Amino acid sequence: MAKKILIADNESSVLDTLVDALRSQGYETCCARDGFEAMRVMAEESPDLMITDAQIPGLDGCLLTRYVRRASDIPVVMTTGVSQELEVLRNTDVGADVFMMKPIDLPQLVDNVARLLSGRIPGQAYDPSFQKMKADLDDGSFVEPAAGPMRIDTGVWDFDELINEGIPSASVTLVEGPGGSGKSVVCQNLAYSGYRWGLNIAYYTSLPRAEDLDEQMSSLGLSVESGGLDQFKITSLANLYARQLDPSKTFTVLWEHMKRMFREGADLVVFDDLPPAVSEDCGPMINFFERSIELSRQGLTILSIFRSSHSDRVLVEQLHEIADAHLRFSVEETPRDDRTEVFNQMEVRKIDGSIPIPSRGVAFRVNPRLIRLENRSLEALTGMGSAL
Repeated sequence: MAKKILIADNESSVLDTLVDALRSQGYETCCARDGFEAMRVMAEESPDLMITDAQIPGLDGCLLTRYVRRASDIPVVMTTGVSQELEVLRNTDVGADVFMMKPIDLPQLVDNVARLLSGRIPGQAYDPSFQKMKADLDDGSFVEPAAGPMRIDTGVWDFDELINEGIPSASVTLVEGPGGSGKSVVCQNLAYSGYRWGLNIAYYTSLPRAEDLDEQMSSLGLSVESGGLDQFKITSLANLYARQLDPSKTFTVLWEHMKRMFREGADLVVFDDLPPAVSEDCGPMINFFERSIELSRQGLTILSIFRSSHSDRVLVEQLHEIADAHLRFSVEETPRDDRTEVFNQMEVRKIDGSIPIPSRGVAFRVNPRLIRLENRSLEALTGMGSAL
């Protein structure tokens, strides 16, 4: 059976050239024009090798390769049209096997592909003992290495790299901070990225109407495709919150509704935000988080946004001990020349469940001007904010 190669590139001329060159060598090909489409094709076609451009739209080539590495051991060839980027890529652990400059040297590419598919490192002589070793392992004694935990990211590579490449799936994540700190924007990006991955999303908003959230996300370049609302279901909690029920009753309603959505196929649930007014009795919210853990262990990913203040620190610490991950947001100011720069800051803690890791932080802002250029609004900032 012919080997199948996935080509991920947004340039039609490059796709056509590579398809012709590879098919002439007897390979099958499948194509994708952005990183998210590449992940879907990857799951559907199970290719034997991937060729990706480093700067494809959506999920860029570097982040795409890292995710492929968690799910598969197929060889990856990464291309770039920027000469300065080539050396950076070679010195960065993105998981690719070979890096090539554009315009692509087709004979060299064909040779690289042949060598990688035969198990040889490009430039090395063919080692017949490799096939014998593989045959010896095919008797059932060979066990594929387990893939690392899948994470849900924002799709913005430089941002995701700073937050440990996203949040763990099948987990409960606490998202907390004051108003205007960017909590909702980041969670909308995470939910939209999950939607692009093919996950079923249940998004609870405190906005008056579901349409308000849809419009807000569209203004950030996160437009759910026509008909996609069956996969991205939005529920407004404004009426529930307006009734000012006892907190235990409110959280019971939220729990029962989330449980029903999970039974109906939801993969990712976002609460934006949990009841604005929490009584002095923290029990109902703590109980809600503890019960949420039960569903997460069955495969549901839960993001719970809580608009916190300094008076809520004891509650936040208790919730942090329960949750698998904790995203803490703040609004920071720093002098910059003759003005004051205002930006958002997010700290990421406990992102691998019981495995402690150092806290990671990222300073960022929402920059609508990026939508026209890169179809995204999150902009990671370097050299700003305090160390976390």
